[in-house]
Amino acid sequence: MSRRAQSSNPVSLFSFQDIITSVCGIMILLVLLFAIEMSRHQQKEHDDNDNNVQVSISQKIEIIEQKLHEAKQQLQQAIEKQINVNMSYIISDLNKELEDVLSKYEELKDKNDELTDKKQKTKKEVAELKKAIDSQKLINDKIDWIAGENSKKPILVICDAKTIKITAEDTHEFKLENKNDFIQFCKNRVDSDVYCLVFMIKPSSVKYSYDLTQKMMKLGYNVGWDPLNENITFDKSTKGLNETM
Repeated sequence: MSRRAQSSNPVSLFSFQDIITSVCGIMILLVLLFAIEMSRHQQKEHDDNDNNVQVSISQKIEIIEQKLHEAKQQLQQAIEKQINVNMSYIISDLNKELEDVLSKYEELKDKNDELTDKKQKTKKEVAELKKAIDSQKLINDKIDWIAGENSKKPILVICDAKTIKITAEDTHEFKLENKNDFIQFCKNRVDSDVYCLVFMIKPSSVKYSYDLTQKMMKLGYNVGWDPLNENITFDKSTKGLNETM
C-alpha cells in the first residue's frame, strides 16, 4: 500500500521553488550591490569624462551579465538534477508495480492450471464412477438372474488368483491355500436350505474354481456362477463391486 500511495502523489516542486527563490534573491542582491557601487563611483568620478564612465559601466554590465549567465547555468543544473531525482523515484515505483502485476499474473495462472487439473481429474473420476456403476448394475443383474431360478437368498463369492471372498452377513476373505477354511465356514455359517452361492469367477481362478463349485454342490448348496473381469474389485464398505483402472 505504501508504494501505491507514494506513486499516486504528484511530483513535488518545493525544491525547484526554493532554488528559484534563492537565485532571485542572489540576483537582486547582486544588482543592488552593483547599483550602490556604481553610484559611489559616479560620485567619486563625477568630473571624469563620459568616455571613462561609459567604459566603467560597460565593464560592470559585462560582469553582471557574466554573473547572470553563471546563475542561469546553476539554476538549469539544479532543475535538471531535481527532475532526474523525481524521475528515478517514478521509474522505481512503476517497476515495483509492474513486478506486483506480474506476480499476481503468475498466481492467477497457477490457480487456473490447478483448476484445469482438478476439472480433468473430476471428469476422469466421473467416467470411472460411471463405469463402476455400469459394472455393478451388470453384476447385480447376473446375481438376480441366477438367484431368480430358486427362492433362496444369494450370497456372493468372488474368486481370484489368490483369495476367496464371501459376503455372508459380513465380508470374509480366505487365501487360496486355505480354501478348506472357506468350506468349513460355509458349513458353519451358511445354511444351504436358506442361501444359495453365486460364484463370480475371474479368469485367474479358473484352475480351482470349478472343483470348488463341485464340492459345494456335493455339500447340498445350490450353486450358480458367472465370469467376472479381473479389474473388478469388491468394496467391503459398500459390499459392492468397483472397476479399477
